[in-house]
Formats: sequence, structure tokens, C-alpha cells
Amino acid sequence: MESIIQQYAAYNLWANQKLAYFYNSCENLYFFKAIDNSFPTVKDTFVHIYGAELIWLNRLQETQIDKFPKFENNKEAVLTALVNQSKAFSAYIQSLSENQLKAIFHYQDAQGEQHENKVNDAIFHCMNHSTYHRGQLLTLSKQLKLKGAPSTDLIGYLRDKKMEFYK
Repeated sequence: MESIIQQYAAYNLWANQKLAYFYNSCENLYFFKAIDNSFPTVKDTFVHIYGAELIWLNRLQETQIDKFPKFENNKEAVLTALVNQSKAFSAYIQSLSENQLKAIFHYQDAQGEQHENKVNDAIFHCMNHSTYHRGQLLTLSKQLKLKGAPSTDLIGYLRDKKMEFYK
């Protein structure tokens, strides 16, 4: 049976895919336009979400990040990287047993400080972080007067998932 944290990771992938699809259909101008927000552009917000998911997955897998990609002004590369990273994260989480999800792991933060957390708590933190920034991206779509932004609410994912069950 799928745990809540595994369901949340699947939801995170679904929501990132919806938002990536939406912004990919928008003119490049809006993706790279300077804005007053936590990050200078929509692109930079997507890169931040991608980077956080990359870092946390590598921490959980006890691997090093070889090189952080430079996306330059390539909207498709940024959005594809985020979706692929979310797929990898979700697949990894789906592969974990209940005991593995409850296990304690040790890692080093960006400042070099050592920490320990339960695996599922770190996953929840990362998925919640992505949700926060997706909210910013949806707000930005309104500020940029973009039409057709998708809802990325959890209940929408749960409804979609329920409908798939009946297909």
C-alpha cells in the first residue's frame, strides 16, 4: 500500500508536470522577464525547485552532485530537467519500504553543518518546498496576466488519480 509520503511525491511530480506544461506553452518573454519576487525570473524559480529536489535526492541516496547544469536561456531544458528530476525523486521514494522511510539518515547542509533526520521528514520538507514555490509561480502567472494557469492543488491530483482508477 502506498504511504502518504509516497503519494505526496507522486503528487509533486504531477503538479510539476502541469506547471511545466503550462509555462512551456507560454511565450519565452514571460519565462525570462525580470520580476519582483523571491527569484529574478520565472526561470530562476523553476531552477530553484529543480535544484532543491536534486540536492535532497542526492542527500537521501548518499551521492554527490557532479555538476549543477547551466541552463542559460533554454526554457525547455529547465522544464524538462525539473520534470525528470521529479520523476527520479518519485521513483526513488516509491522504491522505499516503510522501514526505510522511517529510518534516520545523516547529511551535510550547504554550510557544511552535519544533520540527521528521518527519511520521510526530509522528503516531506522537499515536497512542501516545491509546493511553496509552485504557488509563487501561479501568482506570477497572474501578475504576468497569463491565461489558463492550471490548478496544482492536492485535491485535484487525488481526483485525477481516482478517475484513472475507473478507466
